[in-house]
Amino acid sequence: MASNYERPGVRRIINAMGTATEVGGIQMPREVVAAMAEAAADYVELAELHERAGEAIARHTGAEAAT
Repeated sequence: MASNYERPGVRRIINAMGTATEVGGIQMPREVVAAMAEAAADYVELAELHERAGEAIARHTGAEAAT
């Protein structure tokens, strides 16, 4: 079966540059991909999600608030 890149005819490359946006950034750890897949299965109010994310960022950085 063709990959998501092969179907439209995009060549895969070997990344010898390290973390570089022009070659796709970085490969995400499997647990990040799994968390994204889990999150994609549900609907939420984005305003509430942003609020909770801001609270978590503030908590982890010691800031009063975050966006």
